[in-house]
Amino acid sequence: CGGSRLDPELFRSFQRLGFTVYEGYGLTETAPVLTVHRAGDAKAGSVGLPLPNVELDIRNTNLEGVGEVWVRGPSVMGGYLNNDEATREVLSDGWLRTGDLGRLDDDGHLFLTGRSKDLIVTSAGKNVYPDEVEMRYGELPYVKELCVFGLPARDGLGDAVHAVVVIDESTSPEWD
Repeated sequence: CGGSRLDPELFRSFQRLGFTVYEGYGLTETAPVLTVHRAGDAKAGSVGLPLPNVELDIRNTNLEGVGEVWVRGPSVMGGYLNNDEATREVLSDGWLRTGDLGRLDDDGHLFLTGRSKDLIVTSAGKNVYPDEVEMRYGELPYVKELCVFGLPARDGLGDAVHAVVVIDESTSPEWD
């Protein structure tokens, strides 16, 4: 499974049905696979372990160990054709800054948490990952759709977290 996030509960549901699911992660710039589950070592919510010859590092981590995923190896591109500026933005000493946020567990499995461009930093310095908030609140029975985003805080420091919610009237309580 690859191409987009696999919900951990869906992963477990497939396992209960007897299906073996191997999840992976990669980018076009990395030809494309970087990590994948190994036989008998799949974890719900994880995109697996780095492939041989792929170095993976989590940089600029927060207190929860979440930071930007950087990768290096023979499958990483050498740069964007005729675009030195874009190349300099993503490549540093052979390391590719993926723009993805993640953490590693004690066994080296990668867990992706969002995109660095989507990160909301509040005026209190708290890092808020919209995908995580949307996942958590999107599970409420009366939420049909949910979008979490940041807007500049009134004090001018950081962002304030906002959400737009579409209520599922068929499951919601009566609204006055």
